[in-house]
Amino acid sequence: MGKKEYKDSIHQGDNIETNTVNDPEAIIDAYERGKSASKGKKSDIKSSSKKESKATSKQNRSSRNKNSPYGNSQNVTKSNKSPVGSALIKVMSLFFIGIMIIAFTANPISVGTSEGQRAPDIEGKFYNGSGWSEFDFGSYFNTSWQEGDVSGQWVVIEFMDTDCPYCQTSAEEYGQFANTFSVNNPEWNGAHVNFLASATELSIQGHDSDRAEIEKFRSDYSHSFPYIDDIDQDNMEEWGIPGTPNYFLIQPDGIIAWSSSEHTDEKVSDAIVRLVPRESA
Repeated sequence: MGKKEYKDSIHQGDNIETNTVNDPEAIIDAYERGKSASKGKKSDIKSSSKKESKATSKQNRSSRNKNSPYGNSQNVTKSNKSPVGSALIKVMSLFFIGIMIIAFTANPISVGTSEGQRAPDIEGKFYNGSGWSEFDFGSYFNTSWQEGDVSGQWVVIEFMDTDCPYCQTSAEEYGQFANTFSVNNPEWNGAHVNFLASATELSIQGHDSDRAEIEKFRSDYSHSFPYIDDIDQDNMEEWGIPGTPNYFLIQPDGIIAWSSSEHTDEKVSDAIVRLVPRESA
């Protein structure tokens, strides 16, 4: 029997109905053609798959950009690099640099009770001879005052207790100082000095004080200056006062110029004569 013609089979014996061995050249030729056809199919499949993948990827990116609240990420990047944004960053940088320069070069005056420090606040009600009103310590000062300016008004404050024997002894003299260093005294050619008294209640057993006692003390010594109610010792504690009486001389700008605790051998009157500017000085 003769052998039948085969069709593109790459396997020996396919499409053959004879026991005779096939022609080797025909087998090789069929193998090569089958291999080439297989590669072509695989290449077409890969090419088609790549095209579909690219199309899907492009479609997904387009969908994300449309759905994103920020739009295209490239547009956002370009927007952030706009001239307006750069100018704003420069302005903010200069602003913070300026703040840092001020912080490092300024010499703020601290609040305290030592000479050269800004006097702490005094709070509470004060008695002026007719009634009790809210005290405003800050109204006595002008931070723009210049040293040597006679028009500025100075302040002397005494921390005292109406039952303190030393306060009672010095009360008459303190009233005389208030009258002496006043613009109402023609013999005093210096700046006006305001006198104040902060009346407290020392923590002594059996010792009580009230506003009526403060009013009586003021009247008994014919004082005309304000008496501040510090019975609760708030001001005394704020100033760190160890005992009474205690005196401070304060400049018109609120800076402490003298304190009795730092000059135990000098009276407040002598400090006024020495430190407060006068017309003829």
